[in-house]
Amino acid sequence: MNKKLPVIQAKISPGNTKTGRIPAVSLAPCVTCPDDAPCRSNCYAMKAYRMYPQTKAAWNHNTKACNKTPYQYFESIQNYLLKKKPKFFRWHVSGDSPDERYFEHLRYVALMTPDTEHLIFTKRYKFNYRNLPSNLHVVFSMWNKYGNTRKKMPRAWMRDPKNPDPRIPNDAIECPGNCESCGMCWSLDKIGKDVVFNKH
Repeated sequence: MNKKLPVIQAKISPGNTKTGRIPAVSLAPCVTCPDDAPCRSNCYAMKAYRMYPQTKAAWNHNTKACNKTPYQYFESIQNYLLKKKPKFFRWHVSGDSPDERYFEHLRYVALMTPDTEHLIFTKRYKFNYRNLPSNLHVVFSMWNKYGNTRKKMPRAWMRDPKNPDPRIPNDAIECPGNCESCGMCWSLDKIGKDVVFNKH
């Protein structure tokens, strides 16, 4: 008889100093990101990962959960959203979709929770992003000399004052630094604008 795997539910953060009271689910940094991601050498999420044991434990827990019991992992996120009904939800303050199957689960959760606007920044440019639910907002992360500019997707540009990227559009929206009071990134696809963040 096969031993039944224990159900591993997602650990969802109620928010942080940058996102405000916007819930989010995150994965371990770097190990879930593209191998060629230029931010690996200076990953902002690694700072929190190293400094805060509870944060590290939660992100590791979620990474294990989505690998070991993916259906239960995503179902627990869906149940949380159906119960709490937050206006906004953020995928991956740390980490990225490990593979396209993960993203398809994510897409389904968004479809089943239409009262919540979902946001994901990603460097997975080659996934299938056609026919997204209207409440799922995918934004391509762009770094100097890195990123897909061919697809018609909203983009989030990293601006390094020491090494300016000439591709950053002049009309890109400056991030004010607090998601809860702004929420603009959940509407970039509708307004046809990009957003720009200073390197942090």
